[in-house]
Amino acid sequence: DNSNGVFVGHNTSAQNTGHGILIESSEATAVEGNHLVRNGAYALVFRTLPGFDNTACYVDNRMFGNALGKVDLQGTSSYAVEPCL
Repeated sequence: DNSNGVFVGHNTSAQNTGHGILIESSEATAVEGNHLVRNGAYALVFRTLPGFDNTACYVDNRMFGNALGKVDLQGTSSYAVEPCL
């Protein structure tokens, strides 16, 4: 929350009652190589990002069995989040 230049990688988030990973109000965030399974909401959520190009990216995350789906952009412009290159 409210961070800059964060790397979230190689973690397991499984069987939580909420989201697997939640990135909020942060810039230059990369989410890579995580195992996000069977959580009670979305696997990965980007919430209220500033809206600049390349604000956040995600790649190579295993996401399955999450109650609400894989990725949700809550209050975030779709061009602010894209797959990492």
